Amino acid sequence: MRKKVLIIDDDVNLATVMRHYLEERGFDVETAFDAYSGVGTAIGFKPDLILLDLQMPAGGGAGVCLNISQNMAINKTPIIFITSASEKELKEQLPLVAQFRGHFKKPVDMAQLTAAINRLLGAP
Repeated sequence: MRKKVLIIDDDVNLATVMRHYLEERGFDVETAFDAYSGVGTAIGFKPDLILLDLQMPAGGGAGVCLNISQNMAINKTPIIFITSASEKELKEQLPLVAQFRGHFKKPVDMAQLTAAINRLLGAP
């Protein structure tokens, strides 16, 4: 069964590139371009992993994490942040995100990101 990845990022170009790259590698991928639609998509899609931008409209990454943590169907979904924020800034804004599994700085090295996703999801 194909693993499901949700990309939530207001950078439409980056999200589209990541989506195509991951689909070519066998993942089932959905995208959302703001925090509000990201939470709704996560609830409906039930991804195995979320790639999440920190700074975006309609609540930002912190809002997404808060909403996801309160939903029993998706509150254990691992999250990798894709952001221009430093690790220090990320941890200051998200000190208690249990699902946090790492972060990648923009621009993203897709090969390294895919390797991290595969490690987290137990994919080859």
